[in-house]
Amino acid sequence: MDKQIKALALAAGIATGLSYSLWLGYWLFVSPLRKIPGPVIYVALGSIALQLERLLSGQQPMVVRRRMHEKYGAVVRIGPNELSVGDPAIARHVLVVEDFPKSASAAGLFGPMHPGAIVSLRNKEEHRKVRRFMSPAFSIKGIDKLEPIMHQASDELVAKFERLVKEGNGEAEVDIWHELHSVAIENIGRCAFGRKFDAIEHYSPFATYLSVTANVQWFRALSWMPMNQYYQKMQHYCENYMQEVVNERRAVGEGTTADLLELLVHGKDPETGEKLNDRQVMTQIMNFLTAGGDSTAGAMSFTVLCLIDDKEAMKKYVDEVMSCPVDPETDRLVTSHIKSCKYINAAVNETLRLYTGRDFQRAAPEGADSIIGGYTIPANTTVNVSRYALHRHTPTWGDPDKFRPERFIDEERESQDFFAFSQGSRNCIGKHFAILLNRIIVPELVRRFEFEDVAGQSREVGLFVNIMIKTHAYRVRIRRRQTP
Repeated sequence: MDKQIKALALAAGIATGLSYSLWLGYWLFVSPLRKIPGPVIYVALGSIALQLERLLSGQQPMVVRRRMHEKYGAVVRIGPNELSVGDPAIARHVLVVEDFPKSASAAGLFGPMHPGAIVSLRNKEEHRKVRRFMSPAFSIKGIDKLEPIMHQASDELVAKFERLVKEGNGEAEVDIWHELHSVAIENIGRCAFGRKFDAIEHYSPFATYLSVTANVQWFRALSWMPMNQYYQKMQHYCENYMQEVVNERRAVGEGTTADLLELLVHGKDPETGEKLNDRQVMTQIMNFLTAGGDSTAGAMSFTVLCLIDDKEAMKKYVDEVMSCPVDPETDRLVTSHIKSCKYINAAVNETLRLYTGRDFQRAAPEGADSIIGGYTIPANTTVNVSRYALHRHTPTWGDPDKFRPERFIDEERESQDFFAFSQGSRNCIGKHFAILLNRIIVPELVRRFEFEDVAGQSREVGLFVNIMIKTHAYRVRIRRRQTP
């Protein structure tokens, strides 16, 4: 009996080994992708190879991918049926010219409770339909209407900082990461559905939920973990809260408030006349909170930290801020003037270049082969456009690791080589919201306060929804700015 079991086990092992050898042989020597350069181990192990390299090198996957492009070229094979693109011209071809659809992995980014989030939709017609509902609210004209709301939240953050400085006899330490995350969530809540979270002064369940949403795919895979169970509890809390908000808005009728929720609840598709159901409305609102909250807050936080690190850049930024007119009635910077300040806006773009990093996950369209960077690839090949590699592409940027806002004074560069908000039909619908919030809050803080680093903290970053400080916290010292 033991001999039979051993014989069966041996036969199974041989069959498995033979099957794997045939499978690997096809991908290495027969597949149309065989001519594309890349480490052989990635063909054999796929994403496991990336994690192994991460452990051995101590580098984040995005950094590993960048090094691969520097070694192998613009198009690199990173799996049996997966490629990475690290050249701006080829990226534009994939995202704009050919408009590749999202890959299957991108569709699961926000989990089973939000399968129809605008950032995850693979079907182009479904995506266009949802975008038609949301576009009026996110147009430049629509976002400009939200400016007074953004200023209110900014005023509250300024008042909090002034109180802390006064209590600290002229200076205070603040967690700039937490504070700017809170003001971002507060603004999204007020602008999206007219609700105050009081996140600037108090604990907000939404802020806690969003702080872990970036790890959602890991949490779903490890459902037994206490943190996962806590996350699920928070998610259900937020879902129930959002259902109450939607119910209230439907009950009061159309035309009560000019915000995103109004358009989603009462709006109709201009082409078909269809309306969104409650689940679709909640999905888009939660998507805005999760995708928009972390990325907007991270951009503001890194803008402040980059300026703290570079005294020359901070001086240029401060000088331009101080040259802006102030509304005598509100004691606020005039936002319309900020929009035309070249260095301030260049600093925003430069921060986004350095600190946006998640790949754009695409798939070669069905029906025919595609050409990428001179290589023929079959339908359904996964194509990851590496934003981190694009924004650190030395032939494009020259000194890609340096914070140098001057490179964005040339506006043409933004339209060609800048992928912070993607390009093409799937470009970020919340782009104007994120930029306006940064223009309002960071210049106002810099006008009123001096910032200083607090030594002994980790600046190590990781890739979550975007590049973020791993600790999700960073303290800085603030003082009232002395004006001449």
